[in-house]
Amino acid sequence: MTPRIAIVCGHYGVGKSEFSVNYARHLAGDGGPPVVLVDLDVVNPYFRAREARTLLEAEGIRVIGNALQVDAGVDLPAIPAEAATPFLDSSVRAVVDLGGNAAGARALRQFRPRIPTDDTEVLFVVNVNRPETRDATAALRYLRAIEATLDLRVTGLVNNSHMVHETEPEHLLAGEALCRAITDRLPGVAVRFVSGMSTVLDAIGEDEVTGERIPLDLHLRSDWMARGNAHLPQQGG
Repeated sequence: MTPRIAIVCGHYGVGKSEFSVNYARHLAGDGGPPVVLVDLDVVNPYFRAREARTLLEAEGIRVIGNALQVDAGVDLPAIPAEAATPFLDSSVRAVVDLGGNAAGARALRQFRPRIPTDDTEVLFVVNVNRPETRDATAALRYLRAIEATLDLRVTGLVNNSHMVHETEPEHLLAGEALCRAITDRLPGVAVRFVSGMSTVLDAIGEDEVTGERIPLDLHLRSDWMARGNAHLPQQGG
């Protein structure tokens, strides 16, 4: 049975927030108990799950962001008291989006005594395309630092090895290999999800990747992402 609470963590820039938004929508689509998305990505965030508030709330998903109710444009490490809601209210399911690395995970520590560990999974997001975590040794270093900060064990991995619009099946296959190298060193931990755009997932055989497939739609900073690499400085420019 799927745990009621999913805590999403990992190295910064691996796609935690985009996965959190898509996973919350995936849960909400099954007709089960209400879903809450708690955005605790308050330390140097690349993207913020709460930026998708309008979309999520239209689908019945409650979004809990920062205490000042600002969803985009600024870095505000202000956590509202209502962020404790999913840990106290067993009638809801929750996806908790943490900031990157151990520093980002620290935002959850104040709620640690209230977390029902028997009904919570901690998902470590893996993206083989991030230079700092492209091998198992490096990824495990970040994973263990996050565990120490949370005082919780990682229970599953998410293969989220995409390259936005340039993603090919080979990226997720490389992510699968990295996830297997990590789980070989973490007894009892398995790949829970593989996340990618539907066209990419459909091109991968059932036996080529492990974990439940979560189709990935890009909802965060859609105007910025639509420009592809046009925002990057050009050589000689």
